[in-house]
Amino acid sequence: MKQMMELAKLNENHKLLTDLDGNWTYTIKFWMNPDPNAKPEESKGTAVRKSMMDGRLLHSRRHRENGNARTRR
Repeated sequence: MKQMMELAKLNENHKLLTDLDGNWTYTIKFWMNPDPNAKPEESKGTAVRKSMMDGRLLHSRRHRENGNARTRR
């Protein structure tokens, strides 16, 4: 039990995750055509990220727009 409590302590890796907290906008480009000169597809969206459980968990809610279709995750 002592070892488990020691391993459960917060460390610098948890700090890295809390740096992701906040409101974000993103654009993703991806290629569906094997031709390297082809124009990429594009997807845009927003995300809200929040640390929970003293920084041990990062919750993310995303809203993505693909053309006329919208998805929430």
